[in-house]
Amino acid sequence: MLPGCREGRAINLGVAVALMLAFTGCSGATSSSHPAPPRVQLASCSVEGVARAALCGSYEVWENRASARGRRIPLNIVVIPAAGRDRQKDPVYYFDGGPGVAATSSARRISALLPLVSQSRDLVFVDLRGTGRSHPLNCAVLPDDAPLPRHLDEFLSDDYVRECLARQDADVRFYTQPIAVDDINEVRAALGHERINVFGASAGSRQAQLYMRRHPSSVRSASFTAFSPWMRRCRCRSLAPWMEVFAH
Repeated sequence: MLPGCREGRAINLGVAVALMLAFTGCSGATSSSHPAPPRVQLASCSVEGVARAALCGSYEVWENRASARGRRIPLNIVVIPAAGRDRQKDPVYYFDGGPGVAATSSARRISALLPLVSQSRDLVFVDLRGTGRSHPLNCAVLPDDAPLPRHLDEFLSDDYVRECLARQDADVRFYTQPIAVDDINEVRAALGHERINVFGASAGSRQAQLYMRRHPSSVRSASFTAFSPWMRRCRCRSLAPWMEVFAH
């Protein structure tokens, strides 16, 4: 996905406790049937700031899911295995914000936020298509010390968007959130997970809601922080008055 604004957020202890209760409040058993064996080869790896070993790998999906032909793109996956012995089979899948922030970039932060949950459940991070290391669609970024009017003008201008689109080695028609969450469901099945707990932060809460709408039978529980309702519409006002202020 083309990058948007990265939303800074602090998650306090109260939120962490609420998440722990949400993920552990239901029965640990998700189904009497045995999940399918995993079809993704993950290798031992390390995540900066996480003491225990993680598992890393990738899984390829069709860029055009509808036709199932043409280019295949890799999705970057990081799994932090449960630390305790009483390991439950329903992991937590994390959806990050932005939109455009790679989920794997928050592995350390989410692992620290959920120490009790991660005792019994794996934490799964998948970079959505177009983000992180999943065939990223990156645009040029101005230096931090550039004048503020330049940041606002160039980021929002038609020329900026057209130039960015022209550089992409991708058919951007297929880099949408519905298609991206369908990717996640395919990854879920490929990893052998029958039902999952979804956790969405900020814009990621909207992706998690979309996943729930499209794949309800795959969801055991859902939790959100910095919640953004799916039906909320942004009412944007003209930036012209602000630009005039900053110009003087």
